[in-house]
Amino acid sequence: MKIESSIAPVTGADRGRGPAYAKALPAAGANKLYAASRGPAKVTTPGVRQEPAAVGWTAPDGCAVTIRPIRPTDLDLEEAFVNSLSATTGYQRLMSSRKPSLEELRQFTRIDPQRELALIALTTVQGSERQIGVARFVLDSQTGDAEFAMVLRDDWQGRGLGAKLLGSLLAAARDFGVGRLSGVTFSTNAGMIALGRKLGFSIAADPRDATVTNMTLGVQA
Repeated sequence: MKIESSIAPVTGADRGRGPAYAKALPAAGANKLYAASRGPAKVTTPGVRQEPAAVGWTAPDGCAVTIRPIRPTDLDLEEAFVNSLSATTGYQRLMSSRKPSLEELRQFTRIDPQRELALIALTTVQGSERQIGVARFVLDSQTGDAEFAMVLRDDWQGRGLGAKLLGSLLAAARDFGVGRLSGVTFSTNAGMIALGRKLGFSIAADPRDATVTNMTLGVQA
């Protein structure tokens, strides 16, 4: 994971971790992922979680980006996005060389709004919409904490998108009522670890696996 690549997976299937890792196209390269602006507040209905509004953002190079919740109709965008990732970013995404199946991709786009949120970053290339990043969390209903993961297209790493996308996810997690957000990154990813510290994440080596480092942040603090 390099700075701005894609944030490490969170906990998941291949390593016996939790649902965000397996479902969230994680990646170990995420990086400048901090605070974000949110859209106008929505009127909420008791017992019903309101998804965040779409947010526009302009990259430093002038490229326009939209960040919004993922939809079931985004399957083609998600599939093209996954297929566009380099072998390195793909490996970091799932901490595995395997590629998600079409059924897994469908699951990535069909989330449970009561316990999950996935935000995708989109831009327009030659008149066509293109997905360039995704960040998501999965809530543990028993603890109120959530696992998160994020990944960016290789050509959008190092352009500030990670900061905006993860920042948007953090803001949404607060509104969602998440108590603590946790994720993991490769221990060799000095940039991600440094960024996590800058954002206030607690950093600790995973006692089960020295190759990964755990990151946790109290969202409501």
